[in-house]
Amino acid sequence: MAKGRFRALLIFVLGALLGTTGCGQAKDYPNRWVYMHGKPLENMDQVALIRKVAKTAAEHGLNGLVLDAFFDRIDMEPPYNYKNLQVIMQICKDNNLEFIPAVFGMGYNAPLLAHDKNLIEGLPVKDALYVVSGKEARLADDPPVEIANGGFEMAEAGAPANFTLNDNSGETVALDKTVAKAGSASLAVAMSKEYEEGEKLATQEVAVHPYRCYLLSCWVKTEGLEGSGDVFPMLVQAPDGRRLQYYIPPVPGTSDWVRAVIGFNSRGNDKVLVSVGTPAGKSGKFWVDELKIEEEGLVNVLRREGTPLVVRGEQSGIAYEEGRDFAPVSDPVMTLLFDHPDPPVTILPGSRIKDGERLRVSFYHNYPIYNGQTPACMSEPKLYEIWRKTARMVHEYVKPNKYFLGTDELREAGSCEACGKRGLNVAQILGDCVTKQEQIIRELNPKAELFIWSDMFDPTHNAPGDYHKGYFYHVDETFENSWNYIPKDLIMVCWNSGKRDKSLEHFQKNGFRTFGSCSGGPEGTRAWLEALDKTKGSTGLMYTTWSENFETLAEFGDIVNRKK
Repeated sequence: MAKGRFRALLIFVLGALLGTTGCGQAKDYPNRWVYMHGKPLENMDQVALIRKVAKTAAEHGLNGLVLDAFFDRIDMEPPYNYKNLQVIMQICKDNNLEFIPAVFGMGYNAPLLAHDKNLIEGLPVKDALYVVSGKEARLADDPPVEIANGGFEMAEAGAPANFTLNDNSGETVALDKTVAKAGSASLAVAMSKEYEEGEKLATQEVAVHPYRCYLLSCWVKTEGLEGSGDVFPMLVQAPDGRRLQYYIPPVPGTSDWVRAVIGFNSRGNDKVLVSVGTPAGKSGKFWVDELKIEEEGLVNVLRREGTPLVVRGEQSGIAYEEGRDFAPVSDPVMTLLFDHPDPPVTILPGSRIKDGERLRVSFYHNYPIYNGQTPACMSEPKLYEIWRKTARMVHEYVKPNKYFLGTDELREAGSCEACGKRGLNVAQILGDCVTKQEQIIRELNPKAELFIWSDMFDPTHNAPGDYHKGYFYHVDETFENSWNYIPKDLIMVCWNSGKRDKSLEHFQKNGFRTFGSCSGGPEGTRAWLEALDKTKGSTGLMYTTWSENFETLAEFGDIVNRKK
């Protein structure tokens, strides 16, 4: 026994001198992967890129390729796309790379919504006023909403009247009487410095109704802007500063007048802050004119059991019946943008609804986050029916031993009736969703290893209890404790580089194995390896750029294989 303890101590001391102790020991990781995404099933150029990346990965010691290729709609692919899938699988086989499909993209659900856009999570609109005229009921002013001096024709001390300017804007914001889309003036901004992300230049408080849908628009002229930024050209906030929209309308860096449009839900607020927001960069000019707000109706109305539509008489309180009193309501365009007219409520022959009657209409709608993110509702049974079908097809075509679950950045959840009726918080709803995801895979392959993005289960990332005053984007609560509601055999793919040590420590303490994800580059890769080496249960590292930039892939592979 004494000799055994001495030998163990000697090994520990020598290991410490050589930097190879169990605490920080350099490991040989079984999983050394590269991540790719896109639409290679329908794009041969992307197949060619996969061929190139696979060759580089293999030559530098990587052994797996994760492909996020819209597998949640694989049942809708035409026959030739399956041929591309076979080509991709053969590329991986030829390069001794394990092929790992990414499925169940909860958070970024565009592939899933190809089946049914009504599966998107919904925000409630309550008691919007509709007035019947003949055979239709249309949205009516209740009362009108407006932005004072939205044409920037009036000035006070050289600044636009009715607006409060950012104290940090200096002389960069002013009225320009030489440039205008309409009238004789516009708001001109000359960028002279780089503003903080989300900073606003000119703000006005506007009275609105709670839980209504609004359209905000303006005309923008640009000259030499470096980028659109996060809040350009418009930003809408609640009085406490909470953002009510995140969609970024496309505005070129240099352009004549273009119309920018965003939609938002007022939530529980009777006032909102409407602002002209800052673009990215510190150079260029832009002009804003005709800033307007108006209430919107049934644009992008969601029709599923968990997002009911109610039409009732304002005076009588009668809840009218769809199919008896009015025709089935839907948005046949349904772009999820505010780029088309709202559908009317069509009155049927023999309806109890009278001409001239005032109706109160409640429904659910939604709109994209940033450049098109559209999370689905985790409480709708149809979601899991689609996933069960697509997962079975992936299993039949690919027969993977490992799956990558795409749940991350879930910026909308828990706001529709389907979620509210469950009596669960969003962390529990998410946990139930991921548990069902695992069950679907286990029915097909009980021994499969399942990897999942970590951020929605990480208190150092997107699941802290104190995130933004207790909410997360459009979610009215946080995902705190979500990690307590998911299976422990999931392998957490950690990508919070700024807090990698705390992130890995959190999952280790809670009984999860881990896997790192970094964007490459020698310093970042070595930092991740150092953190993973100190973490019990770490299984490897993945090259992840979320783009088509693979310039440092070779160097990444050499470092992960301890060749550099």
